[in-house]
Amino acid sequence: MKRQVPHPTQKSAFTTIVAAGLIAGTLDISSAILIYAYKTERGPALIFRYIASALLGEAAFSGGTGMLWLGLLLHFIIAFIFTVLLFFTYPYVRPVLKDKYIIGIAYGVFIWLVMNLLVLPLSRVPANAITIAKFVEGTLTLILMVGLPLALIFQPYYSRKKRSKKKAASRS
Repeated sequence: MKRQVPHPTQKSAFTTIVAAGLIAGTLDISSAILIYAYKTERGPALIFRYIASALLGEAAFSGGTGMLWLGLLLHFIIAFIFTVLLFFTYPYVRPVLKDKYIIGIAYGVFIWLVMNLLVLPLSRVPANAITIAKFVEGTLTLILMVGLPLALIFQPYYSRKKRSKKKAASRS
């Protein structure tokens, strides 16, 4: 049996996940920085310290630049966790929700719910009241910057994979 060589433009699962995670993580943190700067006219340092405080509590707010790097690292770890989760569940979600845009919207809402109702309360970040305004801003940001980009990246990946399987099955 002849071994099938992948087409040069086909991406592996690993490459797709890494690219998608970097894109979603970058879009998400960039939007957080821009929104925060618009609202407060301040730089992003407090955002990164806040993220680092999930592990270190109040100490993150008095630490040096290491706290900023820790916050950035934690942000991307979380972005990659959500990226991997959608990547491996996408083939099961797609038949139910049917549309990549609906998947992206639903996933953005899902991320907000998990982060705000599970992750943040279990972390050491300072308590923050959930308001309708924060919910709307947060979900819209996660839908536009994470959910939709991930769904738009994963849909073609799984479509190519499905076509490749059909093609291979028709040859045998």
